[in-house]
Amino acid sequence: MKPIVLIILKHIIIWISLSALHFFMSEQITKWLMPGYDSVQAWINVVIGGLCIIFLLTLISFIITLKDFKKVLKKKYRMEKSVNPPHFHAIYQEFTAEYDINTSIKNERN
Repeated sequence: MKPIVLIILKHIIIWISLSALHFFMSEQITKWLMPGYDSVQAWINVVIGGLCIIFLLTLISFIITLKDFKKVLKKKYRMEKSVNPPHFHAIYQEFTAEYDINTSIKNERN
């Protein structure tokens, strides 16, 4: 699988599991947030608010992870591109040949 697909799947799984956990714990959260006020409307508000918060946090995490992944890809591409350009070996040979000629001329003069 492609890494981007894995990133998407990971965030979807995290969102679904956190949402399910929040849904099952929402009654206790409602009792903790609003003691003495026990109604279905309060429970629904807690569920909807929590699911929205979980979704936004997961979305922010996904965007940050995707940006970091793109930076890594760009950096890797630049490194691969700059490590071995096609003409590097020819330039290196030309430089070393000039250096050898210059050092041999200097050695002959001394």
